[in-house]
Amino acid sequence: MKRRLFLFGATGVVGLSGCLGTQTGYIQPEGDPTEIPSEFVCENSEFNRHVKPYDLDRLRWGDTEDESLRVNGLSFNYGETAEISLHANERGTSDSFNFEIYTENGWRDVRGTTDGSDIGYTDEGVSGGHTWEIELTEDGIISASNDSMPLKVCPDLVSGRYRFVFWGLIGDESVAVSFDIDV
Repeated sequence: MKRRLFLFGATGVVGLSGCLGTQTGYIQPEGDPTEIPSEFVCENSEFNRHVKPYDLDRLRWGDTEDESLRVNGLSFNYGETAEISLHANERGTSDSFNFEIYTENGWRDVRGTTDGSDIGYTDEGVSGGHTWEIELTEDGIISASNDSMPLKVCPDLVSGRYRFVFWGLIGDESVAVSFDIDV
């Protein structure tokens, strides 16, 4: 608990810098994560990890010129709920996000499919903004995802740094926030 309070206090100023308008919350913890898994591999040979449809060179932490993304905390326990808020002036797709874990081999989405289904998205309004309330469990992450896709989290979540990347706005830039989960 003391570590959590320290993280909130130490990164509050950094997390709030660069806000658009009245957007409140955090962007990312300061420094490197304390726990970095060497890999995040599903034992199911039929599991196909969710693709990264965004351009890494166009990924921005917290803000683009027209969008702002914030999370309500920088450290969560397994089972708690993270509230991730987008302020945007453009139309986009609320389901177009990746939920990733940081490993020694880089960021990897925790979700994927096992039945060979294509992952598709529909255009749903986020004009003005959208808020995701994601219970930080395997089922909670899937519940926040598009209901029409047979997504699964594999393997189970582990302690580490996670990143939410929203790439569903019209245009080329994507926006991200990150936080730590203690499992």
